[in-house]
Amino acid sequence: MNRGLAWAFVIVAGLLEILFAIGLKHSNGLARPWVALGTGLALAGSLAMLSTALREGFGGEAGLHRRDRRRRGRPATCALSARA
Repeated sequence: MNRGLAWAFVIVAGLLEILFAIGLKHSNGLARPWVALGTGLALAGSLAMLSTALREGFGGEAGLHRRDRRRRGRPATCALSARA
C-alpha cells in the first residue's frame, strides 16, 4: 500500500469518527438500537481503517520498533523511558 492510499484511509476513518459522534448524539443510549448499531459499526470501521493505514501505509514511521527488534534480537524500548 502506498502512502496516498494510507492517507485516504485516514481521511475516511475521520469521516467515520464524525458519523460515530453524530450517532452517539442521536442514539439516546440504547433507546434506538438501530442507531446504536450504526454507531458501533462506524466506530469499528474507523478503528479498522486507522489500524490498516498505520500498519501498511505508514510502515516507515510506525514499523521502526519492529525493525529495530529484528535487527538487535531484543525488544525495542522507547527512548524516553530509557532515560529514566
